[in-house]
Amino acid sequence: MICNKTKVDQTTLLDALTLLQQLDPPGVGARNLQECILLQIQADQSAPKLAYQVIDQHFDEFVEHDWSQIMNQLKIKNQEIAQIISYIKTLSPAPGSVFGTEEIGYIYPDLIFKVNNLKKKVEVTLTKKTNPEIIFKQSYFEKFVNLPDQEVKDFLQQKRSEYKTLINNLEQRGTTILKVGKEIANFQKDFFLGENHTLKPLLLRDVAQKLQLHESTISRAVNGKYLKCDFGVFELKSFFKRPISSKANADLSAESIQVQIKALIKAEDPQHPLSDSKLVKVLADSKIFLSRRTVAKYREELHIPSSTKRKQKE
Repeated sequence: MICNKTKVDQTTLLDALTLLQQLDPPGVGARNLQECILLQIQADQSAPKLAYQVIDQHFDEFVEHDWSQIMNQLKIKNQEIAQIISYIKTLSPAPGSVFGTEEIGYIYPDLIFKVNNLKKKVEVTLTKKTNPEIIFKQSYFEKFVNLPDQEVKDFLQQKRSEYKTLINNLEQRGTTILKVGKEIANFQKDFFLGENHTLKPLLLRDVAQKLQLHESTISRAVNGKYLKCDFGVFELKSFFKRPISSKANADLSAESIQVQIKALIKAEDPQHPLSDSKLVKVLADSKIFLSRRTVAKYREELHIPSSTKRKQKE
């Protein structure tokens, strides 16, 4: 009985694995992460030669980044293991997530930014979304406004008053958004004209003071609004960047510092990654003076692990 039961279990398991191999996308229905990755490798004809063997026989070593152990066992070189690592990073731990049913949101820009290369300036215009066309049926109004029914007259007068109020509000709203857009274009000129698209520190109160408006008015004007330029669509709020809390870095935003930290880490030697202290020294060479704690905070905000976890063993 025991032998028969073993045969049934093995047959059932083989049938299940065969079924999993037929599912799309590969990896859906896997019992664990290892099996999920193996199914994806098996379905990919362009996968590196030893990728399947690495995950199948040395999964624990791979998770622990014990590259030397894997290379010794499989007798492969640094270049081969690096290729396998890069490939496996492209696989998904949750391949079924592509079938998510989240609602798709469409962005319609409120402002258009055009670069005038001759004048070296950025020109800003409103879109129809910001300045929609609203039509008042004047002929309908005139047709009924002279009727003897006072209730009809009052109703028509009320609707005309509401129309005028709506038009005034839309014009004021459009004017405010356009003014804010022009201030952004003027202050963040390097973002639109420069090659690196660098942003400078800018606060809502700075624009509010320049336009002689309340800060809350500026906040409402940029909330949920977008601009379109030659190289993409951006939320207006993204152009307001907090400055570094240091006089030595007064012209730099926290986000611009993070861009530099990310670039330095991306270019580092994987076997000798940059520690936070080393990053402090490298940034100081570029006249960017930060404490090690600040660098660590920015690195964590970028979801980049520490140098110890980034290190790849030889």
